[in-house]
Parts: sequence; structure tokens; C-alpha cells
Amino acid sequence: GAPSRASASPGISAVAMPLELGGLQESLDATRAACEKLRKNIGVVNSERDATRRACKAGIEAARSQMVRMQAELVAAQKLQAKAAEKADADEDQAASSSSPGVDEEPMRRRALQTQVRAMRHELAKWK
Repeated sequence: GAPSRASASPGISAVAMPLELGGLQESLDATRAACEKLRKNIGVVNSERDATRRACKAGIEAARSQMVRMQAELVAAQKLQAKAAEKADADEDQAASSSSPGVDEEPMRRRALQTQVRAMRHELAKWK
């Protein structure tokens, strides 16, 4: 067979091999540097991810606390509204059972009740 290139020209092979190794070493060094840079970037991104998770968790907890407070306030408002409705019913029953008020007293009483109802509706609307 034909002689191999290395055996045919031993001087060329000896010179080409260090050049090829030098190029491979440079490529390896560049790859290692790129890997190190990527590791640092991954560390930064992981830190940002963890900070974002903590912030989201804190936001969710704050929202939950606010929802609990709002639910308690809603229950209190509903109780207040129920008491006001009971009082209004009791006042109506008492007014119906007592002697009829004078002509001038009835419109004033009606306006006062309407004002009270309007205030209660406004209060209730704040809690919805």
C-alpha cells in the first residue's frame, strides 16, 4: 500500500501537530471562559428568580390578609344593616300601632328615614 503521510514526511507532521494542539487549546480556553460566563449568568438569573418568588409570596400573603379583613368588615356591615332593618321594622310597627302622627310630622319623619336609608346604602356600597 501507499505509505502514510506521517511516515512520508516526518518533519511536516512534527510542525503541524503543535499548531493543531495550540488551536485546540485556544478553543478549549474560549469554551471554558464561555461556560464560566454562563455559570455566572445562571447565578444572577437564579438570584433574580428567588427574589421574584419571595416578592410574589409576600404579595399573595398580603392579599390574603386583606381579603380576610374585608370579609370581616363585610360581615360587620351585614350585621349593621340587619340591625338597622330590624329597627326600621320596629319603628314602622310602633308607628302603625300608635296614634297617627300629625300632618307636619309625617313628611319630616319620612325624610329622616330616607336619609338614614340612603346613608346605610352608601355604607353598604363601600363594603361590596
